[in-house]
Amino acid sequence: MVHAVVDNPMLSVNAKLWQFLSVLFARDWRRCVALVAPVCLMNAMQFVYLYQQWGDLATFILNTFFAVSVFNALLRTCFIIKNRDKFEALMEELVTLYDDIQDSGDDYAKSVLTAATKSARNISIFNFSASVSDLVVAMTFPLFQQQRVHPFGVALPGIDVTRSPLYELIYIGQLSFPFTLSSMYMPYVSSFATFSMFGKAALQILQNNLRNLCDNMKSKTEEELFGILRKNIAYHARIARYLRHLLAALLHQYYNLYCREDFHCHVYWHNAVCALHLLLASQWSFRNEPPRLRCGLRNAMVQL
Repeated sequence: MVHAVVDNPMLSVNAKLWQFLSVLFARDWRRCVALVAPVCLMNAMQFVYLYQQWGDLATFILNTFFAVSVFNALLRTCFIIKNRDKFEALMEELVTLYDDIQDSGDDYAKSVLTAATKSARNISIFNFSASVSDLVVAMTFPLFQQQRVHPFGVALPGIDVTRSPLYELIYIGQLSFPFTLSSMYMPYVSSFATFSMFGKAALQILQNNLRNLCDNMKSKTEEELFGILRKNIAYHARIARYLRHLLAALLHQYYNLYCREDFHCHVYWHNAVCALHLLLASQWSFRNEPPRLRCGLRNAMVQL
């Protein structure tokens, strides 16, 4: 399943970055420590620098932005590591549902999924590329200054970090940070967008299936309608399971603090629309089809 997740076109960009950091789908703690520990050390040195620059408002504001951004990247990485099992279960659920849609033979479903995949990949690639480019420019900033400054303002108590060879060592040590920080920060944002896009695509497919069920109700036999309705109910149940994994992974701690009301209302509104479609389809069948089909529909709801 690990290879299926990493090779999935919708998840591959972010999953490979997390796998490289040994955050998800890898258990190489040495690599994770080797990549994350220098960032932790630099972030601590950034806050020391902020303490020393308290009186210089312009320098303090600029370096506060960098320090908080790096701390945010560390916070997100720790959050993912802590909830590793939930994130991996969410991605595996997405891949399973993704593959089933691809194998369904439904041209409309495939087109919706292809469009969502393209958008998700473009967002992931753009976010990562923009982040790396931004940090690379920040790394070149000291080269155009008359005085020695660090790309990310850092300091050590009682030590002048602008003197050689300490200045050169710190600068060389920060050269890998554009890729490392972008790998820690951006996949979290891009993955949240990817999960939402896939959920929207899945709901659009269900909506189209229910619309076709209502349009073709009189041209199909009772057994065919019964089978189609059962498939749609089972598909809706899988979307609900995917939503539970999404809420468990993303909203368990972090998003409960920041955007609980807006996101919950948005997601549950879509879920309620799906349930309403199923209810309307069932009521239409009960009112317009013979008693034998009504009994079959009721049994399908009970069995699922």
